[in-house]
Amino acid sequence: MQIEDLDALCMKIQEAREVVKDLGEQKKSAQSHVDRLEYELLEFLKETNRKNYSGPNGLFYINHRMSVKVPKEEEKRKEFFWYLREKGIYDNMITVNSATLNAFYKDEIDAARERGDVDFAMPGIGEPTVSEVIAFKKGK
Repeated sequence: MQIEDLDALCMKIQEAREVVKDLGEQKKSAQSHVDRLEYELLEFLKETNRKNYSGPNGLFYINHRMSVKVPKEEEKRKEFFWYLREKGIYDNMITVNSATLNAFYKDEIDAARERGDVDFAMPGIGEPTVSEVIAFKKGK
């Protein structure tokens, strides 16, 4: 490869990085716009005591998303990690990302309810927060 070719390659990389950066900013802006529109619909549905709205392009409905976080306090972390060890999944979950933790928590809550344990609390994990979000099912 000649110096001129190497310079051209480096220039193309930098230009491509700029495109990616611009697209990322466009995506953030577009997502912000979607969030504002969904908030407007959510508020309308709540004000009119509706759970959903079937529009010309599909069904929009209120979905309740539950979320928990890995504890920050040392004692709570120990409780949670001990719980994972007891379940035999500590090694798989030690670097728990948010989505994995929330899916695991939901599965554990569902299993507890099936066995009649309505007071189940995952050791070290606080009460979940529940947020209302707009969900959509495309029409047929």
